[in-house]
Amino acid sequence: MESTKQDFCKEIRKQLLEIKKGKRASFNFLGYLECRNIPDSVKSYFSAGDRYIMYDWVNGNEYLKEKLAEIEEKNLNAKEVYKLLFVEN
Repeated sequence: MESTKQDFCKEIRKQLLEIKKGKRASFNFLGYLECRNIPDSVKSYFSAGDRYIMYDWVNGNEYLKEKLAEIEEKNLNAKEVYKLLFVEN
């Protein structure tokens, strides 16, 4: 299954709403990313490590964690999430 940038932003928004409703404790992307072909632009939010490329598929890298905190604080919709993650870089 192909995943797009828009799908990723919609997933972030969905998880944010579940967190606000108390159905989810925190963001977790492992289930979403499982068995998907993800573009490099999305994959870059999960890469970590300096010497070796490692991936944190559950939480994302530090940059994504900062952006998720900003998204949660501002309660952004999917289009605003897309602008924040992929346009303003």
